[in-house]
Amino acid sequence: MENPKAPIRDSEVSLRTYRRRLLSVAGTTIACIWILLAVIVIVWMLLTPEQFRGVVVQAIAAAVIYAAVGVALLRTAITGIKTYPEGLRVINFWRSRRFGWSEVKEFQDKRWLIYPHVCHLKTRTGHILPIPSISGWSFFRGEWFTETMQELRGELDARGQKLSADSH
Repeated sequence: MENPKAPIRDSEVSLRTYRRRLLSVAGTTIACIWILLAVIVIVWMLLTPEQFRGVVVQAIAAAVIYAAVGVALLRTAITGIKTYPEGLRVINFWRSRRFGWSEVKEFQDKRWLIYPHVCHLKTRTGHILPIPSISGWSFFRGEWFTETMQELRGELDARGQKLSADSH
């Protein structure tokens, strides 16, 4: 890969997105509701200012809180892993990172904070990055988590074989 820090162009097609579908759909829906509440409070306040006399600060604070919760839920809904022909992008809550296939050593199932099973990406330099959107509980590890880990490992193996074949 020429420049691993270069952003993935919009014209590139994602081969696969790994994220919990229910979390994505429900998170997006609930986020939109919270953001809509913020808009309703602001519009209501602008259309009927006499009703908000003396409580303008509280109304604005409520709108800001609704919007912040909505944005946080929306950010949570888009977390996951996107794979591309030349690498992958890990989208966590605070930060997204891009890795070339040659940089990724393995995907591990490790403990992280309160989660007993979380996918961790380990790079060839030894850096370990937790990916909490790919997780499972110990008593209910779930087929989705197990299948996703197998698919990620399989895709990495296939890419690794292709990379070593291309280098010979």
